[in-house]
Amino acid sequence: MSQALPNLDLEGLSEAELFQNYLQSKYHLEAELLETKSTNCGNNSTYLLELLEKKGIDWQSILLMQDASMMRRISATLKKFAPEKMIIDYATYKAPVTATRDKLEFEAEPPYMWSMRHYISLLLGEIPRLRDDENGYGPLGKNFIAHVEIPTEVMSVFDYLQEKYPELV
Repeated sequence: MSQALPNLDLEGLSEAELFQNYLQSKYHLEAELLETKSTNCGNNSTYLLELLEKKGIDWQSILLMQDASMMRRISATLKKFAPEKMIIDYATYKAPVTATRDKLEFEAEPPYMWSMRHYISLLLGEIPRLRDDENGYGPLGKNFIAHVEIPTEVMSVFDYLQEKYPELV
């Protein structure tokens, strides 16, 4: 049975501040550094780098723990702005999916996971961003992220899902 969190005033807080409140309320922990200005994946990385520099933290590697649906893009942003550093990607959960009777389903739905439809939309939305072409976020496009090599198999699955769910791309 889940324990209710105390009634907190969360209006206008950033994601980082919401996470901080959760850590404090549930585990009595507090983040040592908290970047609160970012409003998108790219800023999550660039503002983090600014914060580390401002605090005089000379880092050589970083463990990036992020939702798997956005991890490649955030990692590619860090690699663009800190190419000499080691970025270690670690997905915080796994959400295996299977196809049954022409329908995608979670093998075992993770707690508090969004619907399959929304999950597909998140995943499909990443491929156009990761592409390194005139429309993508890579150096050949908007130049927000470092080059990401998308495996042929992933592109084949993307093409299939884009055809099956065009409204979700």
